[in-house]
Amino acid sequence: MAMTERNRRVAVILGTIFVAGGVVCLVCGVFGAFRAQEWAAQIQADAQVTIPQADEFARTHDQAACRDEGLHRSDLCGVTDLSCFTQASVFLDRCLQSCAPTPGFCDGVPAQTEIMASATWAAAQCAQLGRVQDQRCTSMVQAIQRTCARAAR
Repeated sequence: MAMTERNRRVAVILGTIFVAGGVVCLVCGVFGAFRAQEWAAQIQADAQVTIPQADEFARTHDQAACRDEGLHRSDLCGVTDLSCFTQASVFLDRCLQSCAPTPGFCDGVPAQTEIMASATWAAAQCAQLGRVQDQRCTSMVQAIQRTCARAAR
């Protein structure tokens, strides 16, 4: 069956679109990889500032104060400022590792492997803190689970 001129034009147009789409995907992938490396390097550089701040804060505060300060820091982040939120998380994780214990802080904290219990617990923790349906809060309180899991070992 011979190809008509019209079919040839359609095939060329579709082939051109396919190749152009592949080139666009390749360029975006390469650009995205470079950008991800830059972002990771910036996160690490920022952590070099955040970690000493967390250590200093932890010297004179307990777990509840670290949690509150970590949440306060996350509140200061813009909605799309992932770098800021990451640093708030780094602060909270580090602060909880070296601060004074708060009595009962780990009571009722489920294991991280208990997915449904963890989600329910995180939502309840945030509700107790006046942060109902606050996704940042539920993400931040996961640091409490990590801390309590380390303490239980």
